[in-house]
Amino acid sequence: MIVSSNVQSVAAGFSHSLFIKEDGCLCGMGWNHAGRLGEGTAQVRSEPVRILESGVVSIASGTWAWHSLILANDMGDDEGDGL
Repeated sequence: MIVSSNVQSVAAGFSHSLFIKEDGCLCGMGWNHAGRLGEGTAQVRSEPVRILESGVVSIASGTWAWHSLILANDMGDDEGDGL
């Protein structure tokens, strides 16, 4: 995956980075301690890995943040299974 093309937004944490591509997919790379990237493993990712396929609207993190936040179009419903 080429990181420099079709990137809409970037968020950088303490040791990981996330980015949204123009198609709404969420990708990330970096130190994945305790599954920090949210892609199902704890492997360090030196190349980008796709985390969510679509629907990501916004991402946020901080310089010293050990976590990141996402906002997606489909975050669940009012039946208690969403955020």
